[in-house]
Amino acid sequence: MDRDNSADQGVAPADWRQPYLLLIEASWLGFLMLVSLVFVLIHLLFAALYLLDADGIGGLSSRMTLPLQAFFFSVETMATIGYGALYPQSHWVHVVMTLEALVGLILVALITGLAFARFSRSPRCIRFAERVQVRCERVERSGQSSQCRGRFHWALARAVASAPVVAEYLVPLLAPAG
Repeated sequence: MDRDNSADQGVAPADWRQPYLLLIEASWLGFLMLVSLVFVLIHLLFAALYLLDADGIGGLSSRMTLPLQAFFFSVETMATIGYGALYPQSHWVHVVMTLEALVGLILVALITGLAFARFSRSPRCIRFAERVQVRCERVERSGQSSQCRGRFHWALARAVASAPVVAEYLVPLLAPAG
């Protein structure tokens, strides 16, 4: 049995070729440490790009080293903080800022999606059946008869239709009444 109980569930553990599964299955501490590492590395990369034209950043202070100011300029740019003390004044820095804004939007979307997926996944203690059982019963309500024609969510309909059950029986039942 594996450390994560994947052997008894019939699921192979994630490996480096499945980064999504690795990030979903990682501990919260590991996930947050990886996000922090990526944050620092991305800003170091953009700080190095800004330093290719250090005169392109206006408002630099002599009280702080230039690489550190470029790093903080990168953080302020990606986080869209823009305090106003530092500002772009060359075409190169404007191009790098534009690229950094795009990378920042993508990273925020990816990290938000991963965090949501981590919060919304089922706990490991829940086990799902291998076969789906669906029974229809005829119900009489105030003179109207019903045969399981309720409003099913289409995701459920697709999951049930792909499960190893008699699909030709279920599909007409899951179709909207017309």
